[in-house]
Amino acid sequence: MKGILSLAAAAACVLLLVVAVSAQVFPAQAVSAQAVSSQAHGGRYDEQIRSEVAKLLAAKSECKNVKATVDDGVVTLTGNVELDSERRTLVTRVRRIAHVEEVDSQILLSPPAPLDNVLYARVSRRLHDAGYAQVTIQVHEGAVILQGSVRTMRDRHSVLQLAWNTEGVKEVEAKLSVMQPDAH
Repeated sequence: MKGILSLAAAAACVLLLVVAVSAQVFPAQAVSAQAVSSQAHGGRYDEQIRSEVAKLLAAKSECKNVKATVDDGVVTLTGNVELDSERRTLVTRVRRIAHVEEVDSQILLSPPAPLDNVLYARVSRRLHDAGYAQVTIQVHEGAVILQGSVRTMRDRHSVLQLAWNTEGVKEVEAKLSVMQPDAH
């Protein structure tokens, strides 16, 4: 058994030596092998990806201030959009493009949203003061999600208006159910 292990170790050393010598004797082949490997991971598709991303950006007016670069299948998005939902949708759509390995979103909101905790406090105070303390609030970069239940459709409308009219709110999603009064 020891003899077989020694023979296997010697063969592995010889193989490593051959690879090392080959790389020194034939450096051009070693570099081209690396280039081929790089292309297999997305580099050869960069132009195709760049073209598809350009079409996507041109088709959406809210993306007029967004630029994209592609390197080895990695798409980097820079610039600005107004809403976080626009930014998330764009990143999702770019990820779906064939041969995209990764998306690096450096897209900023313009104008910038207030800090989440500041906006949360503003919306929460307005709803509480109006008698809607039972509605829960989630905030992320200017987007507000309202959850819970209200008595009437009028209450639902009021809650939405209170949120929309709060300084710094850029978008509102309502997940509010309306309780139906008994018909008795």
